[in-house]
Amino acid sequence: PAACKVNKVTIAFYSTGSADLEFQVTKIPLVDNSNSNVTCAAMTHNDINFSMVANYNYVKTMTMTGDSSDNALSAGQAFTLAIRRTDATGTRVLYGHCFAEIELT
Repeated sequence: PAACKVNKVTIAFYSTGSADLEFQVTKIPLVDNSNSNVTCAAMTHNDINFSMVANYNYVKTMTMTGDSSDNALSAGQAFTLAIRRTDATGTRVLYGHCFAEIELT
């Protein structure tokens, strides 16, 4: 992978159950077969937290709003999408896809 800047992350998904959700895009180093600590760093983007309804389709876009260093990935880094359910302690299964708009630097 080459150095790049993440401009947008779009997710398309649905679930068979309702839930209150929070979203976060995070930088993560790509490591393989290592027992070193992996440090994640939150990337700055607009807030798309919301309450989803069962069996509805959703398309949500997170536009990166941080400066170029905040939302830049160097070679050897990737981003991950974290989704947290805030209305209960149980799990919720989401089905869908995630797409990113990147700019090579």
